Amino acid sequence: MKRAQRLAAIALMMTGAGFQSADAQDKVFRATGGDPIVGRVERVDDVKVYIALPAGMTSVDRAQVARVEVTRPTALDEASAALDQGRAGVAVKALDPFIQKYRGLPQDWIEEATVRFAEAAVAAGDLSKARVAFADFQKFYPKSRFSEAIRAGEAEMFYADKKPEEALKRFEAIVAAHEKELVLSDAEARVLGRACLRLGQIYAALKQPEKALDSLLRVTTLYDQDPATTAEALLESAAAFAALHNSERARMQLEELLRDFPDSALASKAREKLKSFSASETAEPGKI
Repeated sequence: MKRAQRLAAIALMMTGAGFQSADAQDKVFRATGGDPIVGRVERVDDVKVYIALPAGMTSVDRAQVARVEVTRPTALDEASAALDQGRAGVAVKALDPFIQKYRGLPQDWIEEATVRFAEAAVAAGDLSKARVAFADFQKFYPKSRFSEAIRAGEAEMFYADKKPEEALKRFEAIVAAHEKELVLSDAEARVLGRACLRLGQIYAALKQPEKALDSLLRVTTLYDQDPATTAEALLESAAAFAALHNSERARMQLEELLRDFPDSALASKAREKLKSFSASETAEPGKI
């Protein structure tokens, strides 16, 4: 399996002949105006952007770069798809070269790649890379349209790092910022769904099943755009109902999971629980 994932990551990085075609030209626009520097961005550091020109290498101060135009690599979309499919390790390996080469440069797809890399690093359990990516994002893109996704990613990082109090505070802030909005985009709804799932799991671990249900049922009724998140919320809410000795509702949640998401990775757990269920059975939240 690991060998297959390495090969998949290499394939993603090589898509489109690596970063871009041999004759592709990058443009670096300076804050002072004038014609852009046209060449190939080779690397960056905290101070300079290094550009290969026909006559040799040149550099420009980061502070003087207003924006860049670098061809969006097709591998970015494929790496994002890998992350969405649960192959976070593949996504990290595929995105890492882009992040290192174009770190913090002002262009939309580079901002997006930074977000996806941070999310992938959290999902893969590489929290050290995630912390660096989050810090870079805050430094280089303080007013980005991806800021909401970054806040959610930071909350996920604290959750993965077993710091529930920090995670709880951040997830609650995300939900509070949007809970009164009547119209949400699919992307916003997915972020809220994941935040409510995590809140439910945290409250369940704190032995507060009523609060857990309040968050989990929001996922299944309001923010159900992401199938994996919704299926997980159904499983967790069944556990919370069981903890409150409401076996009938617990069964209903499990049956809904099997009906709506029969191919979910959680379906087998739901089937096992239904088989062993009895009217007098109780369960602790998160144990189903």
